[in-house]
Amino acid sequence: MQIQFWVRVAKTYLLINNLFITLLGIVIFSVSLRIHFDDHFTVLQNVYLPNNKFKGIHSTALYGGLAVSMVLTFAGMVCTAGLIQESRRHLAMGYFCLATLFCVTVQLGYWRYTHGEEVGNVVKDIYDFLYYNFTRNKSTIAGKHLEDIHSVYVCCGKCSSFSPTCNIEDNTCPDKLTGVTEDCLVTMTDFVMNCTNVQGMLILFTTIFTINGMMPAAFCTSVSK
Repeated sequence: MQIQFWVRVAKTYLLINNLFITLLGIVIFSVSLRIHFDDHFTVLQNVYLPNNKFKGIHSTALYGGLAVSMVLTFAGMVCTAGLIQESRRHLAMGYFCLATLFCVTVQLGYWRYTHGEEVGNVVKDIYDFLYYNFTRNKSTIAGKHLEDIHSVYVCCGKCSSFSPTCNIEDNTCPDKLTGVTEDCLVTMTDFVMNCTNVQGMLILFTTIFTINGMMPAAFCTSVSK
């Protein structure tokens, strides 16, 4: 009788956790698509740079997020099906998916911790490259990219490290940004870092829910037929 009680508790707990796992998968899927189609990222991805690391980071974030979201959703659905049908095979499959996700999220969390500033530095490198080409070489292509960046991020120019004032390039700032003195390096870095913080929170939630799902899934697998 006591074993049956704990079996019901584990199944109820796993069912609730499956609901949150499925919802989390949908959220991660939506965030991944938002990152892919958002103008703040596409305007940087379109810049031709000899060693543009942003394209690789952007693609990794997109496909990695889509993969995690699909595995999360699949794990939640297959575990729920295993509970309803009392199928050990489905529960074992769900446990395997959760265990795989746990290993992946640990690796992602470690990368996020050790390379947290890399994304911001890559964004700065892109803007500095365009700014240098426009101010020194009067490149029309660089000027067009700067106009797009200024319009999307609502900023204009950058502050020199050698001067307390900001160097505003009127030729690359749209008329609607007249009087805007926001430093583009600061604005762009803040936006990108806020997005990486959101990704960090999603990684944390994924790790928590996978751990919470692995334990009852293993227990239910052992007692199922």
